[in-house]
Amino acid sequence: MPDLTTVVAHLLAVLFFVFALGSLVDLTLQPCSAEAELYYRLGRAALSMRSVFDSPELETVQALVLMGEYHSLCIQRYSIESAWRIISLASKVAQSVR
Repeated sequence: MPDLTTVVAHLLAVLFFVFALGSLVDLTLQPCSAEAELYYRLGRAALSMRSVFDSPELETVQALVLMGEYHSLCIQRYSIESAWRIISLASKVAQSVR
């Protein structure tokens, strides 16, 4: 059975990354707005509460994929190479999910 703290933290990361992506594609805000970056940083903080390698759960993979999508859409701050690295990490973690 997975550790509840890890699952909740990574679920929270998924929620924050969804908010970050929502803010990023909001046409009423500027591209790569401060609000989107705030949600992204909160998601990153929640994801880092425990190593992604120690907890290969579906929520971890979802959070990593959403983080990679953020990197691919916010090319003013992040490179497409970083997006590919994160998506590759998500695929490797996904191979470990039960």
